Amino acid sequence: MPRHVTSTVPLSGVPFASLKQYFISQICSAIGAAKRVILWYSSWRDFLLDRIRYNRAYTIQGQLAKPRIITILHYKVGLDMTKQLHLVKLSVGSEGIEGLRSWQASAPAQGPDGLPRHITRMWPKQEKQLLDGGSIYWVIKRFIQCRQRIVRLDEVIGGDGIRRCAIVLDPELILTTQVPRRPFQGWRYLKAEDAPLDLSKSRASEDPLPPELAGKLAEIGVL
Repeated sequence: MPRHVTSTVPLSGVPFASLKQYFISQICSAIGAAKRVILWYSSWRDFLLDRIRYNRAYTIQGQLAKPRIITILHYKVGLDMTKQLHLVKLSVGSEGIEGLRSWQASAPAQGPDGLPRHITRMWPKQEKQLLDGGSIYWVIKRFIQCRQRIVRLDEVIGGDGIRRCAIVLDPELILTTQVPRRPFQGWRYLKAEDAPLDLSKSRASEDPLPPELAGKLAEIGVL
C-alpha cells in the first residue's frame, strides 16, 4: 500500500521558539492597533453624535431655514443636556426686555418671597427635568429674546378654588440670540438642543438689534 509521508520544511537558521515568539508579538501588535482604532472611532463617534445633536435648523414661519452650526458649550463643560428641559412662553404686553423687567419688579408679578413668578393653570408634568437647570424662554415681539432660570414650582389656590402652578423664576434676565417664534397659546416645552444660545457679556452690553433684522441674520447663521 502507498504510504503518505508528511514532510516539514525546516526554516534554516530560525529556531522554532523564536518563530513562535515572533508571531505572538505580531498578533499582540495587531490587537493593540485594533484597540487603538476602536477607541479612536468611539471617541470621534461620540463627538460627532454630540455635534449632530446640538446642531439644529431654525423653523421660521413654518419653513425649514438653513441649518446653523452652533458652538457646543455644553459638550465642552460636560453637561448632560439630554436630561434638561425648558419652557417657552409669550411675554404678553411686553414691548421689549425692559418692559418685562419692569413688570417683574412690580408687586403683582412677585410671590411672597419677592421672586418673580408666572402663574399658569397647567402644571408641567416634566417637573424634574425643568428643575434640573431649566429656564423659561420669553418670546417678545415674535422673537425669543431672553430667558430666566426656573427656581421651583409652587402650588397656588386662587379665590375660585382652582389649583394653579406658579413658576418661580430667578430675577436675572439672561439675553439670548433672537430666534423667531410663531404665536401660540400658553407655554410649550423647549428641548435643550433647540434652545437659543446665551449672548456673551460683550454682546449683551451692546444695543440690541431690531428683532426682524436679528432674525434674518440668525437665519443665515451670522448671529
